[in-house]
Amino acid sequence: MSKSAFALLFSFTVLFAQSLSSETIINGNESDPVSNGSYSPPCPTITFNTTPTNTCSGSTSGQIAITGESGGVGPYTYSKDNGANYQSGATFTGLAAGTYNVVIMDANGCFSATTQVTVGTFSAPACSVNGPDYVCNNSAGNIYTAPAGMSAYSWSISGNGSIPGSTTGQSVAVTAGNYLQSYIVSVTVTDANGCTSSCSKQSDIFLFTPPANIT
Repeated sequence: MSKSAFALLFSFTVLFAQSLSSETIINGNESDPVSNGSYSPPCPTITFNTTPTNTCSGSTSGQIAITGESGGVGPYTYSKDNGANYQSGATFTGLAAGTYNVVIMDANGCFSATTQVTVGTFSAPACSVNGPDYVCNNSAGNIYTAPAGMSAYSWSISGNGSIPGSTTGQSVAVTAGNYLQSYIVSVTVTDANGCTSSCSKQSDIFLFTPPANIT
């Protein structure tokens, strides 16, 4: 073989070897580049579970808890806005009612599919104040009652009356002031979900025997 023919064959061999070094290996539906002997495997399928907690109406007390992460390499980071922002904790708190697009990312930068999670709204607790419409001048022990079964009660009064005892029970006793005036008894109730409602009742004060209470 002549020197020129050998040189041409050598050049072709080098070029062929270089083309092999940047070859793309097809693995299923994934294309994995190979360069200088390194290999990048495809991302695994990452899955997780979500548990939303509703919020009170007009509040931002909702939550989304993420559990059961699998298919990737920890630690994971978590997003509720389709990957725009991530956090290290697996629970999103302080959420208003609405739909959130949850994505998680593993330590290798691989992402899960987006899961839509809805935070709903708890119904506000029913609130009412039962008590006399009319009371006697300077009378004590006028009882006002809120609905039973609440987690907490907070009573207050305005006008010509006072609450000498506890203001945190289901009912309160009011002492009336001078006649021809009135007072307003108010209560805020809190239910087991932490949601609140407020309501009130006005009572008028008479010097002598008041008229029959309105039913």
